[in-house]
Amino acid sequence: MLLRKKDLLAKKIMDLERGKHRMELKIEKMDFQVRDVQSLARNRKNLPTIFFVTPTGPRLEQKADLIRLAQTLSHIPNLYWIVVEDADEPSTWIKGILERSKLSYIHLAILTPLKMKLKDTDPNWKLPRGVVQRNTALRWIRTNFGSLKKGVIYFGDDDNTYDWRLFEEIRNINKAGVWPVGLKMGERKGQNFYYPPDFNYKVHGNLNRYHGTHALRERAAKIGQGILIIRFEMPFNVWCLGCNNHVGMGVRYNAEKKKIGMYYTTPLYEFRMKCHLCDNYFVIRTDPKNFDYELVEGLRRQEKRFDSGELDNVAPVDRTFNQKLASDAMFKAEHEKKDKEKSDEAEGQVNKLEMIQSRMYDDYGVNSFLRNRFRAEKKFIGDQRLADEGLKKRLSLDIPLQPETNEDRIMATRMLKYKDLKSHEDRQKEAREEIVNRPLFESLGPSTSTPQDPIRNQLKNKIQQKRGFAAEDKIQPVKKALRSSLGIVVNSKLSNNHRKNISKSEIIGQKPLTKNSIALVDYESDSSDSNECIVLN
Repeated sequence: MLLRKKDLLAKKIMDLERGKHRMELKIEKMDFQVRDVQSLARNRKNLPTIFFVTPTGPRLEQKADLIRLAQTLSHIPNLYWIVVEDADEPSTWIKGILERSKLSYIHLAILTPLKMKLKDTDPNWKLPRGVVQRNTALRWIRTNFGSLKKGVIYFGDDDNTYDWRLFEEIRNINKAGVWPVGLKMGERKGQNFYYPPDFNYKVHGNLNRYHGTHALRERAAKIGQGILIIRFEMPFNVWCLGCNNHVGMGVRYNAEKKKIGMYYTTPLYEFRMKCHLCDNYFVIRTDPKNFDYELVEGLRRQEKRFDSGELDNVAPVDRTFNQKLASDAMFKAEHEKKDKEKSDEAEGQVNKLEMIQSRMYDDYGVNSFLRNRFRAEKKFIGDQRLADEGLKKRLSLDIPLQPETNEDRIMATRMLKYKDLKSHEDRQKEAREEIVNRPLFESLGPSTSTPQDPIRNQLKNKIQQKRGFAAEDKIQPVKKALRSSLGIVVNSKLSNNHRKNISKSEIIGQKPLTKNSIALVDYESDSSDSNECIVLN
């Protein structure tokens, strides 16, 4: 039951959303219908105001452009038109156009300084246009509408065509936005798509004659002298003779191109351009006879000549070559030898190209191989990163971990095996201390010191026991030596006084016996020998 109720509620929600979407489409359609029926736009309280800033300047088609723009803007609600004229005083005919549009407007005028104006021969991109007028409009908006919390400022040219839908999008802007212009009136004029109202084909003939300009604009400023402005690229490295600076191959200039003659049916052209580093002028001519350029004035070539045959360029055709091959056997043999040497040199390059082609033939397979390799490496790096993060979290580390090396693995293995790693210097120091602290004569008695390592002491005891057993096994019974055989004379009848007079240095062989001492040799003696002394002869 619960699942059934859930499905019914979901179905109702979908129906309501579908109905809401239909109502929104109907409202949008009604808005378009009402807007199309209205003759002029009415202000609406819920819409932000659009401040449409239009800089304008004196030209032939200015009046036609402003009338067309006014008729478009008159259908836009909540629009304030700010027209800034490039003049000392506002023009009366522009004011009349603004009044007939029935829009809220302001007509300002400010003259552009001479240093910011374009000359007749300057290209359009050399200096910005309308900057002074736009800044004046912004200052006026800050002064009169500075307390306004909501509004949109749009900079529109007077020679463009605008759709009503553009202004609907402009109202939803948050901070700043840019809308590209699809087709400008200036482009239509340049492409001969726009004909002014006073254009008469019988009188003017074409638009270029009507405007008094050429189709190439500023490039054809000297077309009456046979000079056309082009972009010339330096064909090789040269030295400027004016400033002695190096001009690299590929540097481009605005050059004056003119025709100076003919070489058979090929025209000869001359290019004149100004050095970009000084006031010197370059003059270069074409040389179709030698497939080269001739440096006439202002520059000299940097001597870097090559054989055109080595560079695989097209060399001048020698019409006597085939005749020499047919008539001169030596020339033919030399030429065949050169061709063979060149073929042998190019064989390595051909093999290299074939290898590259074979390697890049299956681009899909190579790409798949690289992607699989990178994918595995990416997975390994991800797993390693997770492991490092876990280790840093367990050990409370805040330092980047370096990748594991072979030395780290060896060190970890030794630490697990010995647990107490000491350097070579530490081991040498301990050995010296042990030698210094070792007694000069090793004691045979039991050690009273407390052992530091019981396991090590047990091993030492076992080794000593084994060594002791081995020594006892090796001891052979020795025949008892007699005193007479050793050259010792025994004085058995010494008086007590005489015994006292014997110095200690004369007594030899009396050594105190310890409990652990072992007598390996026993001399023959009788009971009277217990009170005897051994005296040297």
